Amino acid sequence: MEKVVSENSAAFRTFGHLEREACVEGWRTPNSKKRRQAQVREATYQFTHRELITLARGERYDIVEVRERGDFRGRMHIQHDDGQRISTFTELWVPREYRRRGIGTALLQAGEIYARAAGSDRVRLPLHEADASDIGRPRAEGFALTNGYAWKRKVSRRPNYDGLGVKSF
Repeated sequence: MEKVVSENSAAFRTFGHLEREACVEGWRTPNSKKRRQAQVREATYQFTHRELITLARGERYDIVEVRERGDFRGRMHIQHDDGQRISTFTELWVPREYRRRGIGTALLQAGEIYARAAGSDRVRLPLHEADASDIGRPRAEGFALTNGYAWKRKVSRRPNYDGLGVKSF
């Protein structure tokens, strides 16, 4: 069980207004972290997975993190929408110095496995506007297309996306 953030704690007071509702009861994890090792190119990585459920809204998230010999190499957050049977990879991030080693692709493949297990028949890979520079946009589009996603430029303000990759199973 994760530590619950209570209304009286300093951590609770630092959250923004929207997050406070979710933190009133806190994040709880009904399962422990699951760890697996995977060979990606020449390196061996440890993948850690945990399912999180917000009690205030009942939203389900999968958090996947990659480490190499204990050092952080990347992460992904997967939000599941049971009503629409779609999962969105809200965070897919690999630090700049560890990119182009297959870590992002391995995270994406793991995310697709968790999305299927959650009952989704589609996944979305959004490009946040903050990452949509003249360099970031073509890289994100190329990454999505290489991994079998249909890509479209989608400028929206809520959520703040500049592009969106979609894949159906």
